[in-house]
Amino acid sequence: MTLDIKSFAGMRREDICKKLKHEGYEILRRGALCSVFHQAGSDQVVRVSMTPKTAAFYCDYMMNQADNPYLPKIYEHVTISDSAHVALTEKLVSLEELAEEEENYIRLGMARAIASFAFGDEIHQSFHEELAKEGQFIEAVRILTDCARQSLHQLRSEGECLFLDRDVDGILFRSGQNGQLSPVFANTLCYTTPAAGLETEFDNILHRVQILEALHLKQQGPA
Repeated sequence: MTLDIKSFAGMRREDICKKLKHEGYEILRRGALCSVFHQAGSDQVVRVSMTPKTAAFYCDYMMNQADNPYLPKIYEHVTISDSAHVALTEKLVSLEELAEEEENYIRLGMARAIASFAFGDEIHQSFHEELAKEGQFIEAVRILTDCARQSLHQLRSEGECLFLDRDVDGILFRSGQNGQLSPVFANTLCYTTPAAGLETEFDNILHRVQILEALHLKQQGPA
């Protein structure tokens, strides 16, 4: 049965978490500003955030984007109070859940390369060049960058915004019908405070993407 997240209206964040645990949900991931709950057998998770403005902005932005396989699916979200936001999203697979799988080492390397794509590094340069050949991957990076930039513009006065995070834990995996796992930018935008240098950082990220795209087109040669 799908959880009615609007039923949390008027509740404090800690009470929301208690109610979820009482209804059989377990903490899947816990961060400083967000906790993710999952009920066994469900293909959805509940994200409870302590940063409602940025969380709501992110959810609204992503739900208005065209379907992209590299971005997470958000089904519903609601701001409960000035200190709590709840979102219902798809259940993805973390690297921790793959810890017993032999291919986890491959997935870990892939996640590291994807997480660092926007910032670059020599170790993953060749893999980054391969990723640049995937149109929907590049589109996802552009969407994430634009989402973060727009959050800076719209939430600056609130003293908060989003930025791309190169932490490998931000990359989760979607299990397809055949059981094959594909990477998703699930937790790649992180909460931060507005800073004068962020606009330059966004420009640098997009410039790097353009360079990789140009390299790909050059390798393709004349049509």
